[in-house]
Amino acid sequence: MREAAAANPKFAELVRQLTERFPDIGALAGALGGWTAASFFVLCALWGKALLEIVNYMEHYGMVRNPATPVQPRHSWNTNRRLSSWSMFNLTRHSHHHAQGEVPYQDLKPFPDAPMMVGGYLTTIVIAMVPPLWHRLMTPKLMQWDREHASDDERALAAEANARSGIAWLQVPASPSDRVAD
Repeated sequence: MREAAAANPKFAELVRQLTERFPDIGALAGALGGWTAASFFVLCALWGKALLEIVNYMEHYGMVRNPATPVQPRHSWNTNRRLSSWSMFNLTRHSHHHAQGEVPYQDLKPFPDAPMMVGGYLTTIVIAMVPPLWHRLMTPKLMQWDREHASDDERALAAEANARSGIAWLQVPASPSDRVAD
């Protein structure tokens, strides 16, 4: 780990931040197992942070909302896959969380009319890590969300976001007359 830190200043800074934020745990890991345990602790912390960011990304990917309106169940992707629900402590009921944030996780219920992910969480995590596949599978879902769930304000926000995204599949003309001939 010291060699990696010496070779990469960004990695060294990340290790420094982790040990500042979790000095007791990092020190305990180092005291009990030396550099091997401390390295394992850092790797687990990095994996945990990466997983948190991937899940947050896939739960809200492409969703737009007028900041003046309250968050609603339609503003997050949901899944009702049982294995994902069991393994992720009902995180799959994300839309219910958006509707009622005060409800304990074990009491969250499925919202069958909420926008649905391409699969369960475990599958979707893997798909999200392959951008071409992710965009290919999620673009139709985003277009469906625009049609079926978005308000008029959100459709306008979505059209602006789609234009800025640079993703070719989202560059859909507003009307047939706007289409460019091949």
